[in-house]
Amino acid sequence: MRGMEYEDIGQDRWDQRNMKVASNIDLIFAEVNIVDNISYDQIKDTWGSDHFPLDINTDAMIIRYKKITNRISNKNTNWTDYMEYVQKEVETLGIKVNQGSLQERYTRFTELLKEAVYVVSGRINKRKGKDSTGSQWKQDRRNHQQVKWWDAECEKTVKERKEKLKIYKRIQDLHSFIEYKRQVAIVKKIIKRKKRDCFTDFCNSISRTTSWKYLWNVMRTFKKSWNKVQWNKWQEVDREQVIREEIDKLSPPGVSETDEHEWDDVIINENHSLDSLFTQEELNRALNLVKKDSAPGRDNIDYKMLKNLPQNAKTLLLEIYNEIWCGDSIPQEWYQYQVLFIDKGNKRKVRPISLSSCVGKVMERLVNQRLVWWAESHDKCHPWQNGFRRGRSCAENLVSLTADIRTALYGDEYGMAAFLDVSSAYDNVQFNILKGKLRFMQCPRRIHYFISRWLRDREIEYIINQQEKIIRVARKGLPQGAVLSPGLYALYTNDITIDTNDQVRILQFADDIGVYKCGINRRCNRDSIEEAVNIIAMNLQEIGLALEPKKTTMVEFSRSGYIDNNLYISIGGTQVYCEKEAKFL
Repeated sequence: MRGMEYEDIGQDRWDQRNMKVASNIDLIFAEVNIVDNISYDQIKDTWGSDHFPLDINTDAMIIRYKKITNRISNKNTNWTDYMEYVQKEVETLGIKVNQGSLQERYTRFTELLKEAVYVVSGRINKRKGKDSTGSQWKQDRRNHQQVKWWDAECEKTVKERKEKLKIYKRIQDLHSFIEYKRQVAIVKKIIKRKKRDCFTDFCNSISRTTSWKYLWNVMRTFKKSWNKVQWNKWQEVDREQVIREEIDKLSPPGVSETDEHEWDDVIINENHSLDSLFTQEELNRALNLVKKDSAPGRDNIDYKMLKNLPQNAKTLLLEIYNEIWCGDSIPQEWYQYQVLFIDKGNKRKVRPISLSSCVGKVMERLVNQRLVWWAESHDKCHPWQNGFRRGRSCAENLVSLTADIRTALYGDEYGMAAFLDVSSAYDNVQFNILKGKLRFMQCPRRIHYFISRWLRDREIEYIINQQEKIIRVARKGLPQGAVLSPGLYALYTNDITIDTNDQVRILQFADDIGVYKCGINRRCNRDSIEEAVNIIAMNLQEIGLALEPKKTTMVEFSRSGYIDNNLYISIGGTQVYCEKEAKFL
């Protein structure tokens, strides 16, 4: 193994009273940097085994894992008390919109929400001004709904297991250890039986009247439960170095902080109806659409804190939103993002996940509702773009592709499709180009101006590990996970298929692109697809994006199932050959 050493213990570890074998080779594998700090000794008590256990010690700094989270609410948070607390504080303190600057009023509002959560969660006693560690300040646990298979028998056996563990920790002898392990086995057996019986009841309960949404959610849960963790994926590659390289791509360190973009306020579509103030109905609808379990940003405000606001606090929040909509400034917290990295399936790559202010994302949703309505009502989106549009989904693309291919096969024709991959699509959107496109499309003035301010100089905190963070300023790219990002990307790429052949059909779902053509002449199909793909590649290059030829796949469909391995298309000098299968959407 790379960077590993082993050491032969060279001791007789077999209990020769029970076994006839005289000795056994035992090895200790360790990284090179800790080999000199390892010591070991043989324990004389076999604990009923046929081996003498080894006591291995090393001097190493223990770094305890701590889950990285910005959430301050917990399962003890009483949201009814939260609403009452916020309503009383807003009335008592008399927080007015006209007191102080926008940033000061916004900060007072968010601090009030966080203080309310701390108080009703039993973590702070405002009246005594200290942490509520006393039993009189601990909130009673609410009765949370358990899983369906959990019953009194499960609770009893788990309680007995905990008692056995306490006894073993206190006595630490062989008998108590065996009793604890026996109880662990009993708990596993009972829980396994309960789960099996519950799943049997679930299967028997399915009928023709069962909701499809319910079934898909259950199957999605089952799928996640069988995911395997690839522990050895990062043995030969330094994950932290991969993260640093990804950070340099997203926010290059050489970008000057004084670099100014021409975010001039161009007056377009003055007095448009979509420039009016937001209403209470729009705010309520935006709050109803959010996912309550979404992770909060660096300001610690989550969606539950906003969805459970009393009416007077919602009115105050709406007034703040309308002042931001009409004014020139945005709260500083909305520019502060936090990016964590998760693994990409079985690949040795990472995917950035962006966390931002939930208060800001509600404002984004308010703006996005008007942006989408404007784009749909004025036909600003390309008709082949089915991603994140009302009444459309990936099913439209799959049905169109499948239907056309089957029709061609029934007519003894050939079908050929190329599935394109745009390299880091959202991360490479150029702000100036996006601004120019919105101006050319005659986007309503306040929507255009809000987007200009929203994208300006985002401060991003990249999490590398538990101890290391990097803060950079982003001056390109749409935030991953932002509400406005899908709609803006669709408008940004609405003309990438211009000048393509009408005989070629093109499907789009966000940054996934499929190009296909059906006909009798296989070479003609290939030439048409190659021409269309290269036109798309040039159009993408003009707006700062690029295709990834190595990730592009091509598939040919025929009644015989024959695949010509010598058939290929050329994209920028890179040859893409036919394959047996491809993943799309």
